[in-house]
Amino acid sequence: MKYLSTIMVAAMAGAFAVSAVGPTSFAQDAASAVKARIDLMKSNGAANGKIAKSDNAKEIAAEAKTIQDNAKKLATLWPPNSITDNSRAKAEIWSNKADFDSKLKALDENAGKVMAAAEKGDVAGAKEAHKGVAAQCGSCHQAYRGPEKK
Repeated sequence: MKYLSTIMVAAMAGAFAVSAVGPTSFAQDAASAVKARIDLMKSNGAANGKIAKSDNAKEIAAEAKTIQDNAKKLATLWPPNSITDNSRAKAEIWSNKADFDSKLKALDENAGKVMAAAEKGDVAGAKEAHKGVAAQCGSCHQAYRGPEKK
């Protein structure tokens, strides 16, 4: 009986610890997700700028690969309602998640088109395909990114 009581006390203590830590843990997870999203978005912005300015097929392919990799990572960084003071994410991301996810998939696919053209040495084709990446970024930002925080 004493053994059973010890187990019950330990289980109750564990449950209390989990409930006490839960919200803090989510806040930390949300903050980590927001930071990772911001870092990846800045990386995409830098990669887009380099593609726009470059006439080097290898550089364009590498930057397109960065955008494609970032799109895949970004798809995993949207835990429910992960909005912090640093986040510009709109709540519509979670209420319209299927559309949001499709936009990230389209970004991945468009970056792949840029990369494929650049890997063939077709700089003009890569630049043309890059218009699709830029349009996809703009489309998602218009629908799901809030105003800049002051």
